[in-house]
Amino acid sequence: MTKTVFYVEGMSCKSCAAKIEQACNEVGAIKVQVDLVQKQVEIEHDPNSLEAGLLKEQVEKLGYKIV
Repeated sequence: MTKTVFYVEGMSCKSCAAKIEQACNEVGAIKVQVDLVQKQVEIEHDPNSLEAGLLKEQVEKLGYKIV
């Protein structure tokens, strides 16, 4: 397993967190933790079946910016 951490601009509420969690889970993330205060998303995934680039794309498709 690998943990990937993204710092995300534009998250402001639990609804934002839920959307990000759902989008990452849809592509095969094992565990997703969103920290609204720190503006970060920590994603646990298998690097052999799910690349960090795809996770980044999923978050950005929702309209958030990875910094």
